[in-house]
Amino acid sequence: MQLAERKHISNCYKSAFTCCHQHIEGGVIISNNITSFYLMCAKTISRCGKGRSVIESAAYRSASKLQDNRTGKTYDFTRKRGVVHTEILLPENAPARFADRKTLWNEVEFVEKRKDSRLAREIVLGLPRKLLLKTSTELVREFVSKNFIPLGMCADIAIHIGHNKAEHQMEGNSADINLHNPHCHILLTDRPVDQHGFCSKKNPKWNSKELLLEWRKEWANIQNKMFLRKGLKTHVSHLSYKERNIDMEPTMHLGSVFAEMERRNIRTKIGDRNRTIEVRNNERKMRQREQRRSYSRSR
Repeated sequence: MQLAERKHISNCYKSAFTCCHQHIEGGVIISNNITSFYLMCAKTISRCGKGRSVIESAAYRSASKLQDNRTGKTYDFTRKRGVVHTEILLPENAPARFADRKTLWNEVEFVEKRKDSRLAREIVLGLPRKLLLKTSTELVREFVSKNFIPLGMCADIAIHIGHNKAEHQMEGNSADINLHNPHCHILLTDRPVDQHGFCSKKNPKWNSKELLLEWRKEWANIQNKMFLRKGLKTHVSHLSYKERNIDMEPTMHLGSVFAEMERRNIRTKIGDRNRTIEVRNNERKMRQREQRRSYSRSR
C-alpha cells in the first residue's frame, strides 16, 4: 500500500462522528443500489493531533485565499481546480458579517479556546451524475436549509468535480457534471449562533447518532424527489444492502485522490479491493439469473 493511501485510510478511521450503521471502510459510509449511487460521510475538524486550522480547511475546499488571524498564516488554494460552486448559508438571526468566509471561520477559531477544540463538522455528499450543476446545487441548498440552518448552524458549501475535468466545465446554469466525480463539501459551525455571534455553549444533541441517521435518510429522500420531478427512472437508498435484504457487497469509496490515480492506470489497494468485490457481485448476479431461469422452467 502506498504511503498516501495508508495516511488517507488512517485519517479516515480517526475521524469522529461517523455513523457505523452502513458498510464502513476507511471511515466512509457507502450504500449502492442497482440504478444509482449514494454517499454521505460525516466527520469533524479539530485541533487534536497536529492542531488543524479550520481556516486552512475552508480555504482548501473553497479554492480561496484566507488568513488565519490566530496564527498569522495565510492559506492560498486559489490555484486548486475542480471547485465549481461555493456559497455560505446562514440562519436568519446570524450576524451579517458571517457571510464573509474569512470572518466566519476566524470567529470560530477565536471562540474555541481549548488546544483540542472541535472547530467544525463536515458533511461530504456524493452528487447525482445525471443532474446538471444548477439542479445539484438546488439539491444541496434544500438539504442544508432543511437540516442544518434551522438548528443554528452556519454552512460553508463547496461543490467539486474531478480536477482533471474542470477545464471542460461549461459556464452558466447548463453546466454538465456527468461522470466528473461530482461531490459536495459542507463545513458546519459547531456552536449555535444568535444575533451577537456564537453562543457560549454547544448543543450536545448535534452529536447524536439518531440525528445523523435522520440526515442520511433526508439526503436520499431529497434526491429521489428530484429524480421523480425530472422523470428519471432512478432511485437511491441510505440503507445498506443487508438492511434491504440484497445479497451484494458494497464497494469502498475511492475518494478524489485514488480515483485520479486509477484514471491514470495507477492501481491502488482500494481499487483492487473494489475490483475483487465487483467480480464476486457479478458471480452473485449470474447465480441469481440462473436460479430465476430454473424456477421459470420448473413451473
